[in-house]
Amino acid sequence: MSPDITTEFSSENCLESVEYRVIHTTLGRIRIQIPQMLKTPEYQSKLRRLVESFDFVTHVRFNIAAESIIVNYTEQNISPMGLQQELATAIRQAANPNISSIEAISTFLTPYEQEQVQEIKKWESKDPDILSNIAGKIFSPVNNIIDLVIPSVALESAVTFSPPCPKGEDGASIESLL
Repeated sequence: MSPDITTEFSSENCLESVEYRVIHTTLGRIRIQIPQMLKTPEYQSKLRRLVESFDFVTHVRFNIAAESIIVNYTEQNISPMGLQQELATAIRQAANPNISSIEAISTFLTPYEQEQVQEIKKWESKDPDILSNIAGKIFSPVNNIIDLVIPSVALESAVTFSPPCPKGEDGASIESLL
């Protein structure tokens, strides 16, 4: 089964120490209890982004009642000890209020991906050009009117409607040939 590991992390950069415990581990799955920390949406969001950024992670789920995170992963890509070390780093980084989610994730990115993150930050900090502002002011009321007139259910069904697939010469659906 799993070792009962309790670890604390303290730093001047963190609001509080992070205590966590590996509750259960099997090949491909680990459950870690993180008391109190999962109760804040900001921490959950940051931790989810960090954990999902690992290429070996296949699924992340929180159980708020049990104060735990459940991580499914591909066991061929990482050892159990390596997994625990990576998750411990993510748990600590998520608790640091001075690091944004993007900055925390960027420590796991390639140099090219880090460069792209910097470009995105520059783009996000730019003010929209005047044409975008004008278009937004013109179309915002139109959007509101459409939302009032056309029920969202009708709009969604119209958008997701797909006509039947045409038949080939032999009567088989073309879709089945693909």
